[in-house]
Amino acid sequence: MIQSLITRINPAQLLIKWWSWALLILAAIFAVYGFVLNGPFIWDDEVMVVTNTLIRSLGNIGQIFTTSAFGEPFHPSLFYRPMQILSFAVDYQFWGLNPLGYRLTSVIFHWGNAVLVLLIFRRFFSPILAGMLAVIFAVHPIAIECVTYISGRGDVMSTGLALGSILLVLHYTGDTRLRWLMGAVGCYLIALVTKENIVFVPFIWLACDYLFSAERSRISRWMIWGSVAVSILFSAFRYLGSLDSKSRTLSFIAEASFFDRVLTFPRIILTYLKLSFWPVPLHMEYHFVTTSIWNLSLWIGMPILVIGVWFWLKKSVLRTILFWFILIAVVGILPVNNVVPALASTVREHWFYLSLVGVLGCVGVAITQVKEKFREVPATSVMVYGFLFLGIAVLGGITFDRNLDWKDPIRFYQHDIACEPKGFVLYNNLGVELFRAGQVQDAGIVFQKAIETSPGHRYGIAYNNLGAVFLRSEDVQSAEALFRASIALSDYPLAYRNLIAILYTQQRLDELAVLVNQAVQHHPDQIDFAQMRDFLQK
Repeated sequence: MIQSLITRINPAQLLIKWWSWALLILAAIFAVYGFVLNGPFIWDDEVMVVTNTLIRSLGNIGQIFTTSAFGEPFHPSLFYRPMQILSFAVDYQFWGLNPLGYRLTSVIFHWGNAVLVLLIFRRFFSPILAGMLAVIFAVHPIAIECVTYISGRGDVMSTGLALGSILLVLHYTGDTRLRWLMGAVGCYLIALVTKENIVFVPFIWLACDYLFSAERSRISRWMIWGSVAVSILFSAFRYLGSLDSKSRTLSFIAEASFFDRVLTFPRIILTYLKLSFWPVPLHMEYHFVTTSIWNLSLWIGMPILVIGVWFWLKKSVLRTILFWFILIAVVGILPVNNVVPALASTVREHWFYLSLVGVLGCVGVAITQVKEKFREVPATSVMVYGFLFLGIAVLGGITFDRNLDWKDPIRFYQHDIACEPKGFVLYNNLGVELFRAGQVQDAGIVFQKAIETSPGHRYGIAYNNLGAVFLRSEDVQSAEALFRASIALSDYPLAYRNLIAILYTQQRLDELAVLVNQAVQHHPDQIDFAQMRDFLQK
């Protein structure tokens, strides 16, 4: 009976079915992420999940949609990601503060994205090639900061919606065209309030329409161009809002001149491409700035890349498909170009999550061209698929190894600091973990390093944390000076609370009243400050 069943099932045909690849992708994802699901909350997880009171009840939906991702009143310069926060609220109803459930949700979203990548690739490549490229996407280390890092879920969700919209635009035919486009627009609008990095996705639709569609009704054309206009207006709104922001981004790339940021852009592109094909070493932050016109990235790397792409587009019989996948890579990286606007880090691996789909699509085009050119050679397919299988094994192994760091926050921060010595936020976060572990003196040393490493020694949060170390050792005078420095540099709410506690203990009531009024004025969303003011007025 079993033997007859095996005879009837053709393994080659099974591999062609998309659902068999979907199951294989799921198995691959759990192989590299399963053991880290119960890892601790880390970095921004503390603010976005652990201490975020908005996620404690689904009745807070109104507040979720009117505040930033970190709970501040809405402002165009702040991270506005209500759908991401809403997903945390749903998780909280089932899991409380168990990080396993939050990571499991992110894993499921990532699996869905890999399946969408599979379905998109099957439109252009053979079923087996599409499947293997989708598995590479599923296990690629670039996705770690979107899956293992709970606060990175915005990338997974927004990219999934973007990929869904792309698949809908690719899928429409004849009379069903308008229906699919309406679905794509809906996905895009939801993605915009999930994470802003997908803002230029309508340009991919536009390319789809002109490169792959023979039918263009006036209504569908207006829908696509209207979405393009929305993407441009949204980008302008966010950019102009950032210029009006009271709090300037503190990073080395933000401190650089516009000319230096332009010079840095080629290295940014080459860094992402390097991470696509050889993602080691991996770390959360990359702080580099190119300050000289005489650099290899500008004069050697970029010319080679541009000439290679131009030659390939001109000669390849698959140039239309290749151009479209290059556009996906460009659209993914454009919002994080760090020329305008400058961000908190020069490069972060998860920012390339959507662009990785474009890079893998280019790989698929290259492999298809090689197979066509050497189709008379019997071993061509075996060698190509063997190479892809090796890539899956190597990339999966790197992802597995990197996830080991995420199991232990102290190990994680120490590893990343070794890779990026200019990571002042990494130093600060390491100090927090050491402080919690009772290693107070070591924490103080690390907080001091965070201050010294930061641009202009202006990292206000580290001043507050170093003040907490001095307060623990009963050096109240030094602690007070550091809390005041933190308020002056970053208007940090916790520094206000710490300084208020000192003034209240010492009964310096006049100074206390002034400080509390300042805290209320600068942080109207912090209820405890208003309560302190009311208490003092009584």
